[in-house]
Parts: sequence; C-alpha cells; structure tokens
Amino acid sequence: MRRFLLSSVGALVAVASIAGPACSAEQVAEEPNPLLAFSPPEVDAALPVDMTAWFAGVRDTDCTGVQIDGIEELEDELAARPDGTTFCLAPGTYRVTSPLAPDDGHKLIGGRGVVLSGAKPISSWSRAGSVWIAPTGGVAPTKTDWSEALLNPQSPYQEDLFLTGVARLKKVGVRDGGVVHGEPASTVGVREYFVDYDNDRITLGSDPTGKRAELSVSPAGIDSAANNVTIESLRVEKFAGPGIDSAGGEGWRILNNEFRRNHTRALKVYGQARVIGNYIHHNGQYGVAGTGDGNVFSGNEIAFNNTARFARSTTSFWDAGGTKFVRNTNLILRENYVHDNFGDGLWVDIDNAGVTVAGNRIERNHRMGINYEISFRGLIKNNQISDNGDVGIWINSSRGVTVTRNLVQKNDEGIVAADQDRSGYEVRGITVNENRIVDSGITGTDDTKAVTFSGNSYSVRSLGAELWMWDDVKMDAAAWKALGHDATGMFKVL
Repeated sequence: MRRFLLSSVGALVAVASIAGPACSAEQVAEEPNPLLAFSPPEVDAALPVDMTAWFAGVRDTDCTGVQIDGIEELEDELAARPDGTTFCLAPGTYRVTSPLAPDDGHKLIGGRGVVLSGAKPISSWSRAGSVWIAPTGGVAPTKTDWSEALLNPQSPYQEDLFLTGVARLKKVGVRDGGVVHGEPASTVGVREYFVDYDNDRITLGSDPTGKRAELSVSPAGIDSAANNVTIESLRVEKFAGPGIDSAGGEGWRILNNEFRRNHTRALKVYGQARVIGNYIHHNGQYGVAGTGDGNVFSGNEIAFNNTARFARSTTSFWDAGGTKFVRNTNLILRENYVHDNFGDGLWVDIDNAGVTVAGNRIERNHRMGINYEISFRGLIKNNQISDNGDVGIWINSSRGVTVTRNLVQKNDEGIVAADQDRSGYEVRGITVNENRIVDSGITGTDDTKAVTFSGNSYSVRSLGAELWMWDDVKMDAAAWKALGHDATGMFKVL
C-alpha cells in the first residue's frame, strides 16, 4: 500500500473533516435552476503549485476489532456482526468470488500484505506451436454496457488474464456467440492473449511455465449500499468489474488503499465520501468515479488508467480515463497527483455544481488535463497542469467557472472555453485570470458570452504566432491585447 503526504504537514488530515460549502434550502430556492445556487468555497492562496515533495511509503495499521484470517471467515463475520463492527484482516490473499457487502459503519482494516483479489488461478497449460492454451474453467462472458462502436471491440469484455513477471498482457480479442471481437487467436504474439468463451479456452503468447496465471472472474470486490463504511489499507485488485462500488451508500471512508487491475473502475462513491491517500492505477476503464453531495478526493495518485483502451472508433475517447464525476454538488478534488491516464485526467461532467479543483498536479494524460463539461459553478485554482495531449484546462458548455493561478505548461492547448451545441448548456460567466501559461498552444474561446481573460502571463515561442482565440477567430498577441484581453498580463518569448 502507498500513503501520500504533502510537504504542508497535516493537509490530508485537515481535509478529512471538510464538509463542503454551506448551502441552505433558502439559497437553493432563489434561482430556477438549483445547480446555479452553489458557490465554491474559497481556497487558501498559499496552496503549493510545486508538489514534487510528495512521496509514497508502506503503511502498517494497528487494528483493534474482530480478527479475520481468510475469505470464508470474512464473509461469515460480515454477515453476523452488528453495525459499527471493525474487522482486522490478517496478511494474505482473500479471493472474493461474490462481492463483499459490509453493513452500516463496518470497518475493513488491512495492512501490509492484505489483498482482496477477484481472480482465480489458471493452470493446465499445453503448448501448441508458439502459443500456450488452457481451459478457462467454464467462465461465461461479462460485458460493460457500451452503445458506441469501439476502436477495440474486445474492451467491454471484463475477464482479464494476468501473468507474474509480465507488467501487462494485451487482450487481442475474444470469441463470443460465434463472433470474434477484435483480432483472432491466430494473431496472438508475445505478451498477448485471446479468450474463446465458446470453446472454453485461453490462448497465450508468453510461456507460463513457472509463473502464476490468473483470470479475473468476480464481478466486484465490495458492493454495498450501507452508509459510513471504512475501507483502509487494502490492496484491491483483479476484479472483472469495479473494486469498490458504494451502490448509493453515503459517508464512506476509503483511506490509504491500492487499487489496480480492476476491469471497469477502481471505485465509485455516492455522497459525503472521503477518498484520501490511495494509489489508483492500471485499471481497465476509469480510476475513480463519484456522484452525490460533499465528496472529497484528496492526496490520491491516479495513474495509468484505461488499460483496456476504451475509445470510440470515430471520435476517440468517451466514458473512460482517469476520473469521471457526474451530478456532484460541493465536490472537492484537492492535492491529487493525476498522470498518464489514457483519456482525461480530471473529468467533471454533467450537472456538477460548487466544485473545487485545487492544488492538483495533472500531467501526461492522453487527452485533457481538466475537463469541466456541461456543469456549473466551479473554482479551478493553483493546479500544475503539464504535458497533456490535448487542452490543459477545457471549460465545455459550462457556467460560472473561475480559472485562476494555475500553471499550464507544455500542453497541446492552454486554457479554452468552448461552447458546443449542448441543449440547455452554454459557456457563460467564465473568468480566467492570473494563470501562467507556458508553451501550450491556443488559449481563448470560441464564443464571447461573458468570458474574461485578465492578468494572465504567457511564455510562448513567438508573439506573432496565432496562439490566442476570440469568438473562434485565431490571432496573435497584439490582436489579442487590442481587444482588451490581459491588459495587465505579461507576454514573453521563450
């Protein structure tokens, strides 16, 4: 397990008690659309932009409660013990065949060497030329719902193969109901495999001799609608679906865990949750997802997610990447390290309001660093956003968003407010001020509805290059300033 600490002592401890900005029923009633009634909280201007002082360490946990040694005992005790019971898990691998269902106030506490696994061993391999073949043991296909044509049609199939000593095996295709999705078994090469559900076999292109092969089969690790559950210091891995889904339950505490190699997402929470100090990496579709009121995500590392390479065949990414937050109010995303995800880093999408995105380090994601989409009032402040494959900060058809004091460097584009044709949503009331934008392509907007740029500083390769945009017209620095933008800003040639 990893635990993340900041150079500012106590920052993670303090954020655990944050309840989000206050909002009374009277305030909500003041405007026709209640989403517009939320105001993001002010954030300390001293939040660090340079977060290189972060470090990871193994965490051992002192636990007082019901001592657990094995998956059968854990399942029995969860069913028998009353609300509020603490369960102390001994080191070992707990192979979960049906999702665990804690009750209200249950606490599952692990420590070094405690693993919840959704995989089963695969053996009886036989060589057939340059590949190896083994039976799945009658595993039936499970699929992620997906209505779009996919670049990799095998991505929704949730059973994944793992082999010790190989960082990642590539699933080239599957056979299901007489149809091959992806590439056929004949194309399997080194570090690749094919799952034939019809004929109950796996074809593997790497020698499994002396190694442990496992196939993810359990649909989820923990799935419960209980409230106030705590999950602490566990490794949650290799589930065919999510690692944790709180299924509508609120007040979950997910602290200092490692989530890896889960096919859909590491975890999803539904309100008043605290997700703090987790290492969330190499999951198949998403790292994390959240909905509801008052969720806090702080001090997490969210990296290398969307390993199944979910992407539309026509318009690239959709519904996959590092994170996705839908219909949240009073959401706080603070001091996370979000990097190298195949998709967006932080994606705030669909009717979110009162969102604070502050003090995060967001880099090398394949698409947007921050994507704030068809949502409402938000504050994006003091983030370090670099080397992302598309826009550093993209405000898409959203209202009332302040973007301030961020370092946006070496992204394909800088800070862009875009007004797409999204019924009921538009870019309006966007303030972009006092940001530092370095070598990051276009900054500006394709519309003019109350979008302001002031006091920003730019370091670019040429002031004569068309690196600014107003009303969908690209222009150079002189033309940008002539329109009254960034009158007190700084413009510098690298």
